[in-house]
This record gives sequence, structure tokens and C-alpha cells, in this order.
Amino acid sequence: MGDASPNVHVLDAAYKPFPTFSAWLRQVRVESGRWDRYQESLKESSQLSPEQLARAKNIAKRAAAFDTGAIEGLYDSDRGFTYTVAFETAAWEAALNQKGEQVRPLFEAQMAAYDYVLDLATKAEHMSEAAIRFIHEVVCRAQVVSAILCKRRSSGYGPVFGASSFWLVTLCPDSWNYSAGEDRRQGRAQRVPREP
Repeated sequence: MGDASPNVHVLDAAYKPFPTFSAWLRQVRVESGRWDRYQESLKESSQLSPEQLARAKNIAKRAAAFDTGAIEGLYDSDRGFTYTVAFETAAWEAALNQKGEQVRPLFEAQMAAYDYVLDLATKAEHMSEAAIRFIHEVVCRAQVVSAILCKRRSSGYGPVFGASSFWLVTLCPDSWNYSAGEDRRQGRAQRVPREP
């Protein structure tokens, strides 16, 4: 068997450094047409009324919130239906109701979560671990009850996955908290023997 290690001197000799920024600019042709169009569009949008800007923000938020549920597999959607909901076109509520009785509460929970995220982004609210937990609570508010197996931490402050002592944790629509063996509004946890 031969020596498979590379010859560092050969590799160093073959290395070509990245060009300096000024050298790179001399070699690159920048097509500014698209940039100019978008820059002009931004100038025009600065002339929009506050009501028009608020409407545009609401449409974008509604589209993002509705698509969130579709991405998560909570319901089906397509571009046309997302636009129907986002633009609040005629009979959008009836069309939404035809998707199923659970779709509207899911959408409203996602809208509430997006509102809170916007508050965080604009610093109206402080970013913290509690804020992230609250986002999760809000966005999951309308979801159906699920159950998972997890190990309770020795400190008692939450689940740890993949160990020998398991708890069945029932996650309810309004919270993902759990309790050790007692019924609460947030959920129920009970010791489950580990299967071999």
C-alpha cells in the first residue's frame, strides 16, 4: 500500500487566492436593471398612505400565517386559496369553513402568534425564553391533543427524551405544560413502564 497522504507543497503551489474586491469588480459586469426597478418601487411605496401600508402588511401576515398551517400539515392549501384568505376576497370565510371546522381556529392561532412575533421584531416585546414558549403556546392553541413519551428530569422541571424512566405527557391545545400524575388544565402525566 502506498502513502495516500497528499503532498502539502504541491497543494500549496496549486492554490490560487481569491481576487481582491477591486480586482473582482473589474471582472464582473453588474446588471443594475432589476436593482433600479426595485429601488424605484421602494420609492413609490414610500408615497403610499399609512392605510395602504397597513393593508399590505396585513395581507403578507395573513398569507404567512395561513401557509404556516399548510406547511405544518394541519390542513391543505394552494396558492390560490392562500391568496383568497390573505386578501379576504368575497366569501373567503365560507371557503375557509369548507376546509373543516378546525381550520379557522388554527389560522387564528397562527395569526395571533405572528402578531406576537411582530411585536418581538419591533421590540414592543422583549425577546426571552418565556417569549419563545409563549409563541409555541399560542401557535399550538387550537391543535388537537397529542401524547408523547418522555423522561422526567431529576430536577422535575421538564421532560428529557430517551431514557429509562418514562412519563406519558398529554399535550392539550391550550398549553404544553405537564404535571406529575395529576390532572390539570394543561395536561396529564403518568409514569409508564419502559418496554424491553
